[in-house]
Amino acid sequence: MIYFAVKIVSVYENNPKLDLPTVTATVIVLDHVTGLPLAFMDGDSLTALRTGAAGGGLAVDLLARENVETATLFGAGVQARSQLIAAMTVRNIKYVNIVDPALKASEKLAKEIESLPSAPEINIIQDPDAAVREADIIMAATKNNYT
Repeated sequence: MIYFAVKIVSVYENNPKLDLPTVTATVIVLDHVTGLPLAFMDGDSLTALRTGAAGGGLAVDLLARENVETATLFGAGVQARSQLIAAMTVRNIKYVNIVDPALKASEKLAKEIESLPSAPEINIIQDPDAAVREADIIMAATKNNYT
């Protein structure tokens, strides 16, 4: 079967002030003969799964040592969460450092991670240099500049 899909992505920089995501996405799948919509999907969830699988799962599986224990996340949003969960499927992560200027976002992600089976120990760190020194794996899922 042949289908066509379109992904619509919008960026709204002020959305976090409204407790909404900065980036939103929608995927529409169309019938190739009639053009009628067959599916209307949340593009944010699909993007998180795909990016997490590639950046967190596949990359860690191919590039990280087998005995890694500590992961540092730069960013505390959806992408950080999906990348960490994917990395945890291929490595036994025991410690996670979260680095994000938004303390509220870091705390929210920490609670989500702590609720997972075999949850690693979570540390919210404000010093990027310290977080890097402690890391076996570094995952960047942010638009923030830490230099």
